[in-house]
Amino acid sequence: MSRPVAIDCDPGLDDAVAMLLACGALDVKAVTTVAGNAPLEQTTPNAARLLSCCNRDVPLAAGMAAPLVRDLTTAEDVHGEDGLGAVELPDASVEPIDRHATELLADVARTTDDLVILSVGPQTNVAAAIRRDPELIDDIDRIVVMAGSTQGGNVTPVAEFNAYVDPEALSIVLNADVPVTMVGLNVTWTARVGEETAAELERANDSVGQYAAAFIRALSPFHSARDGWDAVPLHDALAAAAIVDPNILTTRSMRVDVETRGEYTTGATVCHPDADDPNVDVAIDVDVDHFRSVLVDAIGSGR
Repeated sequence: MSRPVAIDCDPGLDDAVAMLLACGALDVKAVTTVAGNAPLEQTTPNAARLLSCCNRDVPLAAGMAAPLVRDLTTAEDVHGEDGLGAVELPDASVEPIDRHATELLADVARTTDDLVILSVGPQTNVAAAIRRDPELIDDIDRIVVMAGSTQGGNVTPVAEFNAYVDPEALSIVLNADVPVTMVGLNVTWTARVGEETAAELERANDSVGQYAAAFIRALSPFHSARDGWDAVPLHDALAAAAIVDPNILTTRSMRVDVETRGEYTTGATVCHPDADDPNVDVAIDVDVDHFRSVLVDAIGSGR
């Protein structure tokens, strides 16, 4: 039986691949959107179109339009003005419900056994839901976040994007009394996929696979120009794949603190491997071939 999951996201090209993967291999109970890679008024319709690509009619709710205490930073330079690299998608057949994301997350957690929250954008919605109802953590089996890093950042030398956008929210989530897995840049940077995988995805599924391949190809020019890579990291898709099969990742229990007051280090995730009070299972290694296999298999089985 596939694992029940609620997806909190800010699509975003790698979010898009993560959603297609999750819809193919997990029991998606709800999707909530947050501002991050693009403003909320863009990420919400993006999520609706992605659900429609997968023929999934699950509750979709918009959430926080800005970080808890900061101005919003977005990433159109990576994901394009529309957040999805101008990839043409069908019109949405799913409409957002008239509820806030924090309410939907709480409702799904209370009515779903063994729920995992997959949070692949800034952690604003999840943190706000926990602050709104601290007892919510009793109804969540685990939170898997794509955030942070044990070694450097991608928006500043020390900060990963989601952690940088809302470090206060990430700190709340990491310190909640619930199991948390942190999938950071130290593993996602190594789990890159290129044209060979894109072509395999197209062969695996004529419709969903074509969209997944298009998202990968849309990311390629940015990483080619900035990093000199001929393959792209699918940060959020790796986090989703680790719910499908946790053996993709090797984790270590650590104390992780988020820098919220640094002049130059805001958003840094400071990982203490030998701390007496660990709060997070931190991904420290990844089986890249296994990740790619899970990605192709999930997309291939997507509806």
